[in-house]
Amino acid sequence: MPRHGKYLPLLVFAATTLSPVSLSAQQSTVTGEWEAEWSRWDDQLRLYLDIRTRIDGHRIHSGSSIEGNEFTGDVPQRNTSGRIQLQFKLDREAGTFVFEGTQNGREARGDFTWTANTGFASDMSRLGYPGLSLGDQFRLCLHNVTTNYVAAIQDRGYRNLALDDLVQFAIFDVSAGYMDAMAAAGYDDIPADDLVRFRIHGVDSEYVLELAELGFDHMSRDDLVRGRIHGVNLEHAKDLADMGYGRSSFDDLVRLRIHGVDSDYIREMVDLGLEAANLGQYAQMRIHGVDAEFVREMVDIGLEGLNISGLVEMSIHGVNAEFVHDMAELGYSDLSGNTLKQFRIHGVTPRFIEEMGELGYTDLSPNTLEQFRIHGVTPQFVESMAEVGYDNLPAKTLVRMRIHGVNASFVKRLEQRGIKDLSTKELIDMKIHGW
Repeated sequence: MPRHGKYLPLLVFAATTLSPVSLSAQQSTVTGEWEAEWSRWDDQLRLYLDIRTRIDGHRIHSGSSIEGNEFTGDVPQRNTSGRIQLQFKLDREAGTFVFEGTQNGREARGDFTWTANTGFASDMSRLGYPGLSLGDQFRLCLHNVTTNYVAAIQDRGYRNLALDDLVQFAIFDVSAGYMDAMAAAGYDDIPADDLVRFRIHGVDSEYVLELAELGFDHMSRDDLVRGRIHGVNLEHAKDLADMGYGRSSFDDLVRLRIHGVDSDYIREMVDLGLEAANLGQYAQMRIHGVDAEFVREMVDIGLEGLNISGLVEMSIHGVNAEFVHDMAELGYSDLSGNTLKQFRIHGVTPRFIEEMGELGYTDLSPNTLEQFRIHGVTPQFVESMAEVGYDNLPAKTLVRMRIHGVNASFVKRLEQRGIKDLSTKELIDMKIHGW
C-alpha cells in the first residue's frame, strides 16, 4: 500500500459535489473497505489509512496519515506475530468511522461504517454551506474540516470558499495560525490558490523573514515559491558573500541554485586554478558540465592551461578524453585544443576518417579533413563520382568540385547531351559557366 506523506491527495471523486441532494433527504451512513499501516511523518508515528467506498454511484478512494491518538479501541499494531481481530473508531465533528477487520504482520484491513453527524450539516449551513450532500460531508470528515476551522478562516477574510478549497486547505494544513504568521510577515489577503501553493512548497513566515535578511523584502508570491523550489536561502547566499562575491540579485541566486553552483563547487574550481570574475561564469561552467572531473580530464589529455571560456567551449562541442584517444589511434595525436574543437564542430569523427581511409584517402591533414566536412566531401560523394568514371581524385579536386556543385548527376546530364570524357577542370568550368 503506497504512502505519500501526511495526506494522499488522490481523492477520486467523479464530481466535486457528489450529489445535489441534501444530507437530510438521504441516508446518513456509508460503508466501505479500509487498509492501514503505520508510517513515520515529521518524526511522528502515524497510521496511514486507505479508504475505498462508493456514494451515490461515485467511487471514492482516499488515503490519509493520521495521528494514532485520534483513534480509540483496538487500533492496528506496528506488527503482529499472527492474525488478530481489530475494532477501532475515529470520531470527528462531521461523523464517526467504525473500523472492523484483521491484522496479520504489518498489514491490516477490513470494512468500515461511517455515520454522519446531522448537526454538522446544520452548523455548516449557518456558515454559508447549505445543503451538504452525504458525499460532501464524508469528504469533509475524511480531512477533518471542522466548523471552528471554517469560522476561523472566515474571520481572516476567506469567506465563500468552495468545498474543494476547504478540502485543499485541510490537506495542506493551511491553518489560521499559518495565515496569521504570513500576515505578520507582510503577506495578508493571499489568494486561496496561493496559500495552498505556499504550503506545498514550504513558503512560511520564517522563509519570508530569511529572504528579508538577505535584502529581498516585498517579494512577489511567485518569487517566494520560486526561491523555495530552488533552495535560495540565507546559508547559500552568505557562503557566496564570504567568498568575495558580494550581494547577488535574487534572480542570480535562483540561477546558481538551479545549476548547482555552491561554495563547494567554487572552491573546487579555484583549487584547480579557475577563479571566475563573476558568478555568471561559474553558472556557465555548470550548465555545460565543466566540473573538477572534466578539468582533470582535459589536463590528462594534454590540454592544460585552458581558461574558463576554453573549457566551456570544449565541453559544449564534446571534446573529451574518449574523442582525443580515438583520434590518436588514427594517427592524429598532439592536436591543439582549437583543432579538436573544429573537428567536433564540423563533424570530423573517427568513423568519418576510417570511411575515407577505406576509399584510399589516408594520412589527410587536419585542415583537409575539415575542408572535406565543411564542403560535403563524403564517402557517398566519392563513390558516386567513381561510378561515373572519376575515381582516385586528389583531395583538393574533390573539394573544388563540391564548392562549384559538380556531382554525379551533373556528369550524367552532360553525357545525355553527348558531352563525355571531360577532365575535372573542364567539368568545373562548365558548371561555373552555367551548364
